[in-house]
Amino acid sequence: MSSQHKTSRHELTPIERAYLIGRHDASESFNHISHETGVPKTTVINTVQNAKTQSTTNSLPRSRPRKTDVRDDRILCREARKGPRARRIPLAAFQANIQPCLSHSTISRRLKEHNIQKWLAKGRIRLKPEHKRARYKWACEHFNWLKED
Repeated sequence: MSSQHKTSRHELTPIERAYLIGRHDASESFNHISHETGVPKTTVINTVQNAKTQSTTNSLPRSRPRKTDVRDDRILCREARKGPRARRIPLAAFQANIQPCLSHSTISRRLKEHNIQKWLAKGRIRLKPEHKRARYKWACEHFNWLKED
């Protein structure tokens, strides 16, 4: 088994980034900052250069930008919630009609974010008030039942 070199990589906090930039603005060299703080020299250089070009100390986003915005998500959810028959539309047909540029997995992920999944709750007949009263009365009478009863 080959032994891999383990590094102690972690993303710098905004405070650490500001500290590195401040030391560089105080005319300290990259080598000196790196040696004093224990941060790799390339990290110090990249942090200072990103701060200059972007005029912010925030790190760059680590993930791909979303293909849908809030409006698109709302449209998808509205179409999926139209009714019981509309929910049974296959996702491929849904994709072709609503958002042709989105993949099957993106649409299902957006719907899942709003707790819309591929199952339907069974439609049940509503109880009449007299049935509700009768069920409540029965439940109150049998409240202290044991397993043996």
